[in-house]
Amino acid sequence: MRLLPVLTALAGIGVLVALVLGTGLDAVRDALAPVGWGIVPIVLSHALAVLLDVVAWRLLFIGPAPSLGALFGMRWIGEGVNNLLPVAQIGGELARVRLAMLSGVETSRAAATVLADVTFGALTQMVFALIGVGLLLAAHEVGSVVPVVSGLLLFGSGIFAFYWIQRGRGFGVLWRWVSAVLPKQDWAARLGGMGSFQTELDRIYADRRAAGWSCFWRLAGWFAGAAEIWLCLWFLGVPARWTDAIILESLSQAGRSAAFTVPGAIGVQEAGFVAIGLVLGLDPSTALALGLIRRARDLALGLPALAVWSAIEARRSGAVGQDGAR
Repeated sequence: MRLLPVLTALAGIGVLVALVLGTGLDAVRDALAPVGWGIVPIVLSHALAVLLDVVAWRLLFIGPAPSLGALFGMRWIGEGVNNLLPVAQIGGELARVRLAMLSGVETSRAAATVLADVTFGALTQMVFALIGVGLLLAAHEVGSVVPVVSGLLLFGSGIFAFYWIQRGRGFGVLWRWVSAVLPKQDWAARLGGMGSFQTELDRIYADRRAAGWSCFWRLAGWFAGAAEIWLCLWFLGVPARWTDAIILESLSQAGRSAAFTVPGAIGVQEAGFVAIGLVLGLDPSTALALGLIRRARDLALGLPALAVWSAIEARRSGAVGQDGAR
């Protein structure tokens, strides 16, 4: 299991190198040339998607909740962890739980809100992907979409099963599995027992108004990602319709989620942009440039996030050490 992230990362890097060499270094460089300092507004535009996701997450706190600014920082760090570390897209969620705990949120409450947020994120991503498939079929001539639709149906079945596990007795089985995978972390004790955690989770799902609005803002966050794609294409000098931006974002994100075992979906993300771009009539060098811009955004935002998280943990360790010395 420890070798899996390394092997998938190496495979992803191999795919990325093959894409760049197959497209041509000169062609990719020429495609990226018009962007220039446009990379700055492109990177900063991601703040809107993060903010919308934070609004959705905050709605799941029954009662007092951390400020939007504090949650924004937690979300930013969580994304950095998921995008840059070999954690199979779950390390960032555990980081969010820990950061919420450090801000004073009860552990069971923090974990329940993050788990529900992940569930609603997956649900709205499936809706967003279905919208993308619908727009693709309506505006472009494509071959068989059976593999895509089958994948989405499988994804939807997984979401339903994940929700059922959370609401039923199956969660105890999942909990024992997590404890076995993470033996060094006594999460059950930290959550104050399964009962407290399950109660918090049930309260969140019982508040249908909050759950509905949370899903609304999560879906808005996915569309904000499509706006980022449109902005990237504009700086690349490619006139693009909003529908094409939605198709690119929705299907590439679905592919990224499917490749959760590949750290940062390296290679998979870029290959997805190229494949979808070909259907939309984009030049391969432009589609690959789009993927590389998204990769640069992940690095530009993720590296400072990891540095901030490291500083937070170092400061806390120092404070604990001083208290122990006293």
